[in-house]
Amino acid sequence: MMKTPSKRWTLTTTFVGLVCGLVLTQNKLYADTMSTTPDQTPIAAVQKSTEPQPVSLAAQAKKDNNVQPATPVTNATSTAAENTQTSQPETQESQTSTAATDQPAVTDQKPNTATQQPGTGSSTSEAKPVATDQPVTPNSVKTTQSTASDKTTTQSQQPAAQAATDPNQNTETLIANGQSGTAKWDYVKNNKTGENILKIHAGQLSETKVFNWSGVSYYLNKIIIDPNVYAPKNADYLFSDLRQLKTIEGLANLQVQYTQYMHEMFANDPLLDDIDLSFWPTYRVTDMSNMFYNDKSLTNFNLDYLDTGNVLDMQYMFYGTGITNIDLTTLDLSKVQNMSYMFANSQLQSADFSNLDISNVTNMHGMFWYSKLQDVNLENVNAANVTDMSYMFYNTQLKDLKLNGIKTPKLLDMSYMFANCALSDLDLRALDTTMVKDMNHLFFNDLFLMNVNLSYLNTANVQNMNGMFAQCENLQNLNVGCWDTSKVTNMGSMFSDCKNLLTLDLSNFNTQKVTTVQQMFMGDTKLTSLDIRSFDLTNAYSGDMLYATRFLNRLVLGAKTFIANARLTDVPRVGFKVPGTNYRVNSSNWVAVNGPQTGQKFTSKQLMDSNNRVAGATIYQWDTRVS
Repeated sequence: MMKTPSKRWTLTTTFVGLVCGLVLTQNKLYADTMSTTPDQTPIAAVQKSTEPQPVSLAAQAKKDNNVQPATPVTNATSTAAENTQTSQPETQESQTSTAATDQPAVTDQKPNTATQQPGTGSSTSEAKPVATDQPVTPNSVKTTQSTASDKTTTQSQQPAAQAATDPNQNTETLIANGQSGTAKWDYVKNNKTGENILKIHAGQLSETKVFNWSGVSYYLNKIIIDPNVYAPKNADYLFSDLRQLKTIEGLANLQVQYTQYMHEMFANDPLLDDIDLSFWPTYRVTDMSNMFYNDKSLTNFNLDYLDTGNVLDMQYMFYGTGITNIDLTTLDLSKVQNMSYMFANSQLQSADFSNLDISNVTNMHGMFWYSKLQDVNLENVNAANVTDMSYMFYNTQLKDLKLNGIKTPKLLDMSYMFANCALSDLDLRALDTTMVKDMNHLFFNDLFLMNVNLSYLNTANVQNMNGMFAQCENLQNLNVGCWDTSKVTNMGSMFSDCKNLLTLDLSNFNTQKVTTVQQMFMGDTKLTSLDIRSFDLTNAYSGDMLYATRFLNRLVLGAKTFIANARLTDVPRVGFKVPGTNYRVNSSNWVAVNGPQTGQKFTSKQLMDSNNRVAGATIYQWDTRVS
């Protein structure tokens, strides 16, 4: 039976009504959703017909109950909501358009960089609307309904979550950054620890004495070195003058195989307390002078594998460090020329140099100056070219010195070498002093020396003996009578203030070239007998030579021993008991006990003024009587 037109019209009207109802229902549902999320502008996803339709986070969560959907992050400055994508490549764009013609127009958005969501592997990025000429179809309407429904369900089930951020975003604050050569660096503050950190990234550092991070160096606490950072050929001062630096991480990452100069590389970092250079390829380095200068907290050194085969200069290398002991026997020091002040002013207590070949070293001046050194082993050290050992152990606590087998054939300067030490015994037989010219203040202020035999010391070329034993206050007996002093010009203060020295026989001293004996025996308050019969003081100044030798009661003078300015102390009052004897002073005179003047008496002033002594020795004693 044929259907009438009225029936067909009725069916058509009914179908259109159903479609309109669905559209109106969607608009109402959309409006309800917007009322609960006023800060977000709804965007329905519409895909091009040639691309697969993206899956919303809510829909994905329904498929996998183990993954919770992340609520899109709202951009406060944007009028469009962010589109959330799951498991999409970073290069894929999210395309959106309005779902119906009665929705408000959406303006273009500036996309944000995708942010990885922790735990889900998803990322969020700000959606950019894409214009489309596609008509609104039932399929697109259905998709819009599903997406909006899913978002509404998600928002009603859980609160909005914060977007994931860089793990360092909340813990570090960037203060400054820059670049040295091709290596970039960042200066950051760790908000948890309060540390100021310099991060050096891969690249070649430039050659400069003032590095780019010097402007932020004062408060720097830590340095972190990334892999493949290359030090310059000249790394002088690279990490120096960092007053608050405590730690360097990744030092092994610093490539130094092309570096030649490391002068003051870590100098003046007083809080740096640990450093390990054992695996540094330093075979090209020639200069390590002042490398750790004044690093007071630096106590731990691992130098076992340090390649020093080409190093020429090590002066001041460990000056002022906190190092307490060191073993250099594993190092190749055969090319080193300068070791002056190498451990000076440090906390070094013990050092082993035994069997070292330092045959090219010429300068060891002040090597342990003002350190805490107590014992040192220099046995069998080849120091064949060393000329200067002055101040080498000055003001140390040196008690034990091993020198057997040491070679010093070219040594010239020993001034102050053992001054202010704690030595109580001296055995310098192994030292070759044949060429030495300067021994001034050699044992100055060695308070623990008591009985010393140095008769074996070769002094044939010595010119300066000024203050050699001055202020050795506990020195009681000294044997130096056999010394060759034929080239000495200065004997000033040589034995001054040796307050416990009892007797001194210098009868073989040659003083023909001496120009001064000023204060030579001044302050030797317990000296009782002095024999200087060989002294020719024709051209020498004798000012205060015998001042404050108040117990000197036996004096042996020669024909040319002129002591006019010596300030010889007056003989004590009559009845004074002569120390260590049974005699008492009989008069305030000296009496000659041998020679043409035998029996003649002199006051101290007359004795100093006398120019009438005959050749040979004249012995003068206090005029005494048996007690």
